Amino acid sequence: MSFVQKSLSVIRNRVFMIILSLVSGVIVTRMLGPSNRGSFEILMLYPALIVAFGNLGIGNANLYFIAKKRYSVEKIVGNSLSLTFMLGGVLFAFTLALAYLTADFMFEEIPFYYCLLAFAAIPMLLFQRLTGYIFLGKEMIHLRNRLSIFPAIAIFFLNILLVVILKMSVLGAVISQLLSGILTFILGFYLLQKISRPRLTFDYNLLIESVKYGIVPFLALVIINLNFKMDIFLIKYFLDNTQVGYYSLGVSLAEKIWLVPEAFSLVLFSRVSNIEEREADILTPKVCRITLLFSIAVSLFLLATGNFIIPFIYGKEFKPSVVPLFLLLPGVVAMTLYLLIHSDLTGRGKAAITLKIFSAALFLNLVLNIILIPRAGINGAALASTISYTLGALSLSYIFSKEIHVSLKDIFIPRRSDYRDYLFPLFAKSKSFCLALISRK
Repeated sequence: MSFVQKSLSVIRNRVFMIILSLVSGVIVTRMLGPSNRGSFEILMLYPALIVAFGNLGIGNANLYFIAKKRYSVEKIVGNSLSLTFMLGGVLFAFTLALAYLTADFMFEEIPFYYCLLAFAAIPMLLFQRLTGYIFLGKEMIHLRNRLSIFPAIAIFFLNILLVVILKMSVLGAVISQLLSGILTFILGFYLLQKISRPRLTFDYNLLIESVKYGIVPFLALVIINLNFKMDIFLIKYFLDNTQVGYYSLGVSLAEKIWLVPEAFSLVLFSRVSNIEEREADILTPKVCRITLLFSIAVSLFLLATGNFIIPFIYGKEFKPSVVPLFLLLPGVVAMTLYLLIHSDLTGRGKAAITLKIFSAALFLNLVLNIILIPRAGINGAALASTISYTLGALSLSYIFSKEIHVSLKDIFIPRRSDYRDYLFPLFAKSKSFCLALISRK
């Protein structure tokens, strides 16, 4: 498959996921209200961060070692299965202990057994991450798509049952996440059988090499995840669950801009790991240019319609989410460049560049949040994020341009050939796909 074809398959997958998550999000948000939505966001924040922080970069190593044929697929699959239970169990216990220690600060309004249920999904989330990178290493995008779309489908129907019909509120939403994780694990195990014979095996040398390769990309992702999520903790510290609910809704809508960039970044990481650097030097700037254009267009749409969409879809009580959304848009657009350039650098084994730049951006974000949240509330948090995101992404773009010897213009400004090579084929294939669906009906 061509780069455009692979990217389109991921985009279709993500469009479907976004539609499902939006509908599911509207249902849950309307049923829970601002305060309970904030509580649910806090419960989900811990597992997401712990898996991002605790995977030690092994997923990146899985992709790289498969692409470079350093280890057999069977050996990598066996190690990943073993680590799902070993490392996943350790992360689960660590998260429970952390929640217990921070209960008075983070979970004062939440029963502790809710935490137990929410955190039990950690091994399954780890498995999904490790397995997804295995499929990317084999450039089997379709299998990775199936694994990523299934949780959205499962959560949608489980939320209908548990939150809407049985009216279980936050508890129902948490159980939906856990059951979705279990079902996704079963699906992932089945899909792995298409490329190997999945068995519980453990190779210590492979683990050590995986950590050695993956530790720098891992630390870079830790830093960027802290950039993305740190403001939630600080809003909770300075304000309350209701403000967390307002802010998290604005963030979730702004991040929909990353539909195309995330699709391209996944394919780009897989592709750069499998090609020569000269080819990557041409490919990545092209992808950056066209993706940045798309992101700006989507952000302008949200800017024009956000004031109407949020109250209409989520309810008038979520009107305070509008301004944070608008303030976040420039920073989220800038982070389009981060998603693509970090994927390129990781595929080249140079993720240390991202680590250095976004460590500085994290410090700036922390300082700005501490200054602005007490003064401007969630609007201050959004402004702090936009400033740190934008400066970090622009700095990374500048360093990357020097690394591959191109101008910033080559990264930012689309050319006529980009429309011919990317936009037109993308729209043509999207049109063909839609016509095929209509003809089937």
